[in-house]
Amino acid sequence: MVTPEENKQLVLRRIEAWNAGDADAVARLTHPDFFDHGRGWRAGERLEPLDIVAEDDRVVVRARVGGNGRPVQEIHIWRLLDGLVVEHWQSADDHASLRRPGPAGGSASPEPRRARGEGRP
Repeated sequence: MVTPEENKQLVLRRIEAWNAGDADAVARLTHPDFFDHGRGWRAGERLEPLDIVAEDDRVVVRARVGGNGRPVQEIHIWRLLDGLVVEHWQSADDHASLRRPGPAGGSASPEPRRARGEGRP
């Protein structure tokens, strides 16, 4: 039986292999029945793990993703089977850039959006 700690280490090795561009190592850590429920990683992207949590056969990583423009934070969930990654989900904080100051990010503290009709007499 593989422990959650061993699963964390396997996911971190896979992230390191991806960041290094080592497709062979990524393939060795990936189950033949792998399915990606997200958009998949893009060439040049790098994941910087910020938090990692594992329970049973799942590993969750909050990561900063960069390499193709402004970095964003994403949540990645991996399911492992037989010591290999068999499924992957991801969710990006696409709205983070709207909260950043600067030309592409708008103001540092945008006005809250109101529901239709809210604040009207």
